[in-house]
Amino acid sequence: MKRTRRSAAALGIAIILLGLAALAAAPRAEKLPDHLTLLETLAGEATHDLLDSLDFAPGTTVHLVPETANPANWLVSRILEQSLAARGCRVVAPLFGRVGGPETPAPAEAEPQGNGQGPRGGRRQPGGATETEPADTTQTQTPPANGSGAPGAAAPAEPAAPAFAEAFQFALPETGDVLAYRVVECGVTYPWVKRSLLVGPQRYGRIAAVRIWGAHLTEPGPVVEATARGERVYIDSFPGWARPLVEGQGYPFPLQVPTGSSIKSVVEPVVVTGVIAGLVYLFYQNQK
Repeated sequence: MKRTRRSAAALGIAIILLGLAALAAAPRAEKLPDHLTLLETLAGEATHDLLDSLDFAPGTTVHLVPETANPANWLVSRILEQSLAARGCRVVAPLFGRVGGPETPAPAEAEPQGNGQGPRGGRRQPGGATETEPADTTQTQTPPANGSGAPGAAAPAEPAAPAFAEAFQFALPETGDVLAYRVVECGVTYPWVKRSLLVGPQRYGRIAAVRIWGAHLTEPGPVVEATARGERVYIDSFPGWARPLVEGQGYPFPLQVPTGSSIKSVVEPVVVTGVIAGLVYLFYQNQK
């Protein structure tokens, strides 16, 4: 009788522990931003540090020029453009994802980009650009779709990681102030996947990192006025059931997910199965 009671107590304790593990794995929804929102926040903080160091004077016309092809160039360019406009600068930015932009070059028969001012469409000018005036409204911080600096049609949604590396070329304007930036890192990785108390629900580790390097150049030259960098890293975890929510349907960057080839991924299911089988056997033994 005592043995039966001990076995029943052990089974009850095991069930309670499993329940506690499941409850502990559920985070508050407001503390779990999706991947893209998290990267936008980190990029905003990183570009703030970058611009503080480069210190463009209000009223300066700044040409934004990406140094290398990167799937996150459109995101960083948009945030830099908005931040510079908020600081009182005029911005000439690439038309990412639009006709004449570096990822989607305009067809040969299309009308050339540019408004006759400066080297637009020339050898040293990025493929398509728009000017952003400093203002109090967000409307002027959105790059127009016609590449001439005049109001145009509403901009389409940002591209989902286009393959434009082959068409990309680093090009500088012939005159003026330039912010040449390089996106060193901008993305999310899952460094680990584990369970609470072996039989609890899965949890994913998440590392979101944004690293941007930039230089203030003046043309002709170019003359390097200053260099700076901005970096942000965020580490947290989320339950497996929330993965579709944090990734979303439109997350535009590649995800590094554990392949599951480690010893842990093989041993863990065996251990879980053994624990459950042992509990079931113990339960039926107690019924005899």
